[in-house]
Order: sequence, then C-alpha cells, then structure tokens
Amino acid sequence: MGSIAPWSVVACLGLLAGCATAPAPLQPAAHLVVNNLTDYRWHIEIRRPTGGPVRDLQLEAQSSQSVDLEGADYVIEQSAMEAGAAPNLSRSISVHLEPGQAYVWRLATLLSGQGDAVGQH
Repeated sequence: MGSIAPWSVVACLGLLAGCATAPAPLQPAAHLVVNNLTDYRWHIEIRRPTGGPVRDLQLEAQSSQSVDLEGADYVIEQSAMEAGAAPNLSRSISVHLEPGQAYVWRLATLLSGQGDAVGQH
C-alpha cells in the first residue's frame, strides 16, 4: 500500500471549503396596506423613481389591498377611476420604504365616512 500524496489532501480540502458557502440572508419586506375609505375606485401604481411599475393595484370602493415590497425609494401614483372625480384627487408622491416596516396608505376625501380619515392608526 502506498502513501497519500500531501498535495492531494490539500486539493480535496480546498474543494470542500469552496462548497460550504451560506446563502445571503434575505431582507425583510416593507409591508404596505392601501386602504380605500372612499366611494371611488382607485388606480395605484407603485414604481421605482428610475424604472417602470413594480406593482399596479385597482381598488374598489371601501376596500383595501396589501403588498410586500423591497425596502427602497418609490413613487406612488394615485388616481380616482370615476368619471366625476375631481382632478386634484390624482397625485404622485415620492416615498422611502424601510425593510421590516409596515405602512398604511389611506385614500380619503372630505366626503369619506366621519372619522375614517382622522385618528385611525
């Protein structure tokens, strides 16, 4: 029986060490709830400042939807989908969402139900 060459042991250990890499940990998502307190239907587009849509939501009257997003900068565009809606209800707002945080985006007008837009967290 022959002896094992020292270089072969080193080569085998090097191969094993290269296979033992752990995957990068995942960042927790930023959780966004869009809460429609109005009698209007809404279109919400969430996009990156430099890119196309990340999420495209359609909310019915008095409904809500939630989405999980990567923590980052976003532009949120909201527009009422009703023919009689005032033009000033449409707007575009820049936001920064932090990973692991929860956010609530309330859609409300002066005619929303009493107490719906103020005092709820």
